[in-house]
Amino acid sequence: PVLLREGGVLVLDARKHTNSAENPDAMEVLAANGNGSYLLHEDDGDGRRACTVFENRGEEGVQILSWRTDDAAGILPARRVRVKFLNIPTGEVTVTADCAPIPAETDDNGALTVDIPDVRPGVRYEVRAIYAPKDRREARNERFRYSLQRFEGDQPKKRSFYKALTALDDEAAKAYILASDYSKHEKARLLESL
Repeated sequence: PVLLREGGVLVLDARKHTNSAENPDAMEVLAANGNGSYLLHEDDGDGRRACTVFENRGEEGVQILSWRTDDAAGILPARRVRVKFLNIPTGEVTVTADCAPIPAETDDNGALTVDIPDVRPGVRYEVRAIYAPKDRREARNERFRYSLQRFEGDQPKKRSFYKALTALDDEAAKAYILASDYSKHEKARLLESL
């Protein structure tokens, strides 16, 4: 699993089975919902450099990842880029290159994934994902799961507690948390999820 903060961007070499130090002709870009940026520096080993700025912007129901590569030295190949929106299971996608729509393959098998086959330096790319935001209860239950995973204790007890919490409305969940045998600190953490 990848631990990526809200709005985070992580760029990976997507070539298969290689130890090459050359600049890749295939990249995978992992993006988490939210606002953030990432600066990728690449070089050719002789002092010539290229720089790519990734910007990740999000608001309720829309996530946009854009980037542009400055490669004045001409060291980068055209490359295939796969963008994976980690927190978006499915949605509508549009991809533009210098504001003009371009074709791209999409897959929504667990994480919305977009494949762009021919990404070139000097062009501004934008991948816009429009998705149905999670409802309040689903988001609350994810916060419960996140908190419980960090607690000490046996997994079956935590799973059972989580299952009971997810079936309750907020008021009943609050009472259930307060009546539990978790520590005062753990109870406070769970109550923050409401």
